[in-house]
Amino acid sequence: CRCVMTYDETAREIMAGLKYGAMREYAFPLALMAADRLGSWLKDTKIQMLVPVPVHSERLRSRGYNQAEVLARELGRVLNAEVRTDILVRSRRTQTQTKLDVAAKSQNVGNAFSVRVNAIVTNKLRHILIVDDVFTTGATMSACMDVLQKVCGPETRLSAATLGYVSNY
Repeated sequence: CRCVMTYDETAREIMAGLKYGAMREYAFPLALMAADRLGSWLKDTKIQMLVPVPVHSERLRSRGYNQAEVLARELGRVLNAEVRTDILVRSRRTQTQTKLDVAAKSQNVGNAFSVRVNAIVTNKLRHILIVDDVFTTGATMSACMDVLQKVCGPETRLSAATLGYVSNY
């Protein structure tokens, strides 16, 4: 997993605006910053597709959008890479991860993701990037990767990128 910045007070405010404050206009400059800071790694590893971490349909209705999808779309635009929101699904509603400890986070997202029944993932893919807003323990990314790896097979490399990284967890 590659992260753009430490999740300090400034990053927390920016991402809260994006996630809870409907400040979608933050996504493009954040994607530019991510592309700049992760640029050589992103190009060297030949990312072919971006898949945002999905939110549950109830959360999507209440928030109006998925911040990871907004970020992935902007990053995909900057990188000229395909963004797929039709593969990974949050099939079970989970509680917010913000107040949970490491073990509870992992248990919370266990079996929370699945692959959409009619999703078509080509066998020619060699590298997929999963995109989310914040990396704390890795539980969400791990759960997403486990599900995707079963569909894509062992020959497909899975990586992850987030804006923030909680360093003091």
